[in-house]
Amino acid sequence: MSFLLTCLATVLVTAATPSAQESKPIKVHVDSFPVMGIFTVTTNERESSPEALIPRMWARLRTEDILGRIPNRLDNEIIAVYCDYENGRKGSYKYVLGARVSPTKFVPRGMVIQTVEGGTYARYNAEGAPPPVVELWKQIWSDEKPGGLERAYHTDYEVHPAGLAENASKSRIDIYIELAK
Repeated sequence: MSFLLTCLATVLVTAATPSAQESKPIKVHVDSFPVMGIFTVTTNERESSPEALIPRMWARLRTEDILGRIPNRLDNEIIAVYCDYENGRKGSYKYVLGARVSPTKFVPRGMVIQTVEGGTYARYNAEGAPPPVVELWKQIWSDEKPGGLERAYHTDYEVHPAGLAENASKSRIDIYIELAK
């Protein structure tokens, strides 16, 4: 009986949770800010394969106490920055996973500081447990059709407000896409 109730509760929560497909972007102004964290260089092609690097970055964040080693952290949010695009979404890009920090000159070994440039961004968001990150990115790519979203392919970033909360019943993700001028 408890299995049946669990299944029913899952269906009700899933039906009540907005999907990434329902998210409509909102145009917002963002002031520049520094993010400190670990980084890698990857491609969307690689991230669609068993050799994906981004899941490994998240594993390191959890197992190596990366967030605990970041000095001058401003909050509990996790920030993932996509920058230094070589050829739009088809080429390589730099991925920085860490946290927003106050200005500092001290950078622990193995970490970098990446500035999220100020400008106009399209903010997408979704909720779920876990948040539907991949589905939200698929929506962004779909919105890039002619006459749609015009990306700058300079700096984009994700905000994970719940941080590493393991028991969050609803986690939220905001993805900010820098718009072309």
